[in-house]
Amino acid sequence: MEKGSGKVFVWMLLALGVAAVFLELGRMDVVSDNEGQRTAPPAEMLRSDDYVIPTINGETYLNKPPLLYWAIAETYRATGTISALTARIPTAVAGIVLVVLAYLYLRKRTGENAARWAALMLLASPFVLQMMRMAELDVPLTLATFLAVIGLREACAASRTGAAVLLSLAAGVALGAAVLLKGPVPFLFLTPAWLALLLLNSEAPEPTLRTGLRWTLAAFALGLILFVLQFAGIHIGFPLALALFAGAWFILAWRRAGRGRGRITGLFALTLVTGVAVATPWAVAVLQRLSWEYLDSLLRSQVTERTYVASAINSGDPFYFLYRLPIMLAPWGLLLPLHLSGETWNENRGFYRFAVLAGWLSVGVFSLIAGKETEYVLPAVPLLLAATGVHLAGHVEGRRKDWTGRWMRMWGRMLYPVLPALALGLLVYALISEGVPALVVEVGVLTAAAVLAAGYAWTHPRYRSAAIFVAALVLIVSGLLVRSYHYTGRKSPRELAELAGSLAKAGYTVEAIKVYPAFAFYAGTPIPAQTDLAAIQRQMAGSTPYYYVARKAFLAQAMNLPEPPRILTEPYTSKDLILIGNRPLPEGFNIGGK
Repeated sequence: MEKGSGKVFVWMLLALGVAAVFLELGRMDVVSDNEGQRTAPPAEMLRSDDYVIPTINGETYLNKPPLLYWAIAETYRATGTISALTARIPTAVAGIVLVVLAYLYLRKRTGENAARWAALMLLASPFVLQMMRMAELDVPLTLATFLAVIGLREACAASRTGAAVLLSLAAGVALGAAVLLKGPVPFLFLTPAWLALLLLNSEAPEPTLRTGLRWTLAAFALGLILFVLQFAGIHIGFPLALALFAGAWFILAWRRAGRGRGRITGLFALTLVTGVAVATPWAVAVLQRLSWEYLDSLLRSQVTERTYVASAINSGDPFYFLYRLPIMLAPWGLLLPLHLSGETWNENRGFYRFAVLAGWLSVGVFSLIAGKETEYVLPAVPLLLAATGVHLAGHVEGRRKDWTGRWMRMWGRMLYPVLPALALGLLVYALISEGVPALVVEVGVLTAAAVLAAGYAWTHPRYRSAAIFVAALVLIVSGLLVRSYHYTGRKSPRELAELAGSLAKAGYTVEAIKVYPAFAFYAGTPIPAQTDLAAIQRQMAGSTPYYYVARKAFLAQAMNLPEPPRILTEPYTSKDLILIGNRPLPEGFNIGGK
């Protein structure tokens, strides 16, 4: 590799990251409940000047710790604007830092080319890039968790005790930040990293890994049985499969770790203690304001019970992530089976082995927890793609001669023509479905880049993998742009919520059947929730102006009034939210529709 090429690649990676993440970042309104739960609390923190207890619509919301809220609130303050764009800036920056940091760290652990591919794959994975463009906590969590994991690994690899302690403390600070983002969840990634370090400390880990694989299959079989039993109404109030999986790997790792297990475990414990210490001041401040009974109930419902109880919307079988990962990391997810390669395992004794073990052990943990959402395993993705980068670099360099080489050649032949064709199809879809000139121009320019890259690779086959990257990035960004233009206007709660908020701020009585988080973000002031039909009917029949945000289906009940309420707006969002009232909208308060 030529001298200085690494610095050039960093600038190229940074430019690609900024373009992919920030292009039309604020175009899409906040429409989902999840994003509303991240954007509304920081705005209410600014209004109340209370940075300890997050709220949504004036009600306590402690389902997640406040670090992301603090970052978003400071962005609101620094820019002087509360908007979807400013809410998404902290996550966008965290995503770009994650991509660049992954490259800078991996280049000396897996090689220059493998590090480049790992970073590029991280940027050009559909779910990862989508989450970088949302005001969600999962990308900052991934960054903080990755820092904690590699910090612990570097601490264990350090030859001097002082350096090991400092690295462990730094890993603990990163862990504390992760805890302040999503509570105890980061421990479920750091613990597999510790087990991986113990396993790799032995002289010959392969027999232990084969035994662990057998126990893993047994745990997954038990998990599948427990999952099926739920359909018969049989629920076990304990995570048996998870306990079997974790217990087996702990015993194997501890018994085979050798003489270095004490040092590794000591540094792991120091990292844990430091992480807890970083998060403790906020926890103490919350305890001073709220009762322990409230917090205990919250921890049980949000943490403990979710290991063995899943709701209807986040349940899944133990193999959920095995078929979700190829989708969320497409097209790179199709390369994950290459991690089974014995040849690559034997050739790489450093970070590659650690990434495979720590990454897949983390996936195993979350596979055997009852509650499942795609974003749960996102912090394991940098490790999984670091290992995948080794395979892709070996393929590009012509070093893969076993079955992995055949797999990758088939992968390249399949995707090389398909991805540019899909990009062209998405351009046609954008033209037909949205028809917005700016969107068509943006997607058109991106699609042209994909076609040109494919054409160049046609005459230069060695760049075929690079053409696949360009086409994948174009396809993902184009899809996210179409989505961004789509969720505006009446598909968003923004116009209706801003109208309701303006009425409330002007002194009018405004209530709602339910205040959804995204609605609360745009309302800008608390809107009381009211579900008592008799109370609503009294207000509607009164002489005082009264306005109510309802779902369209609610009108069948509301029409029992002596005088039917006025329908003041068209329906908004998939929830069919409308504004009704006993008076017309006051002068100066306008919105599209009725």
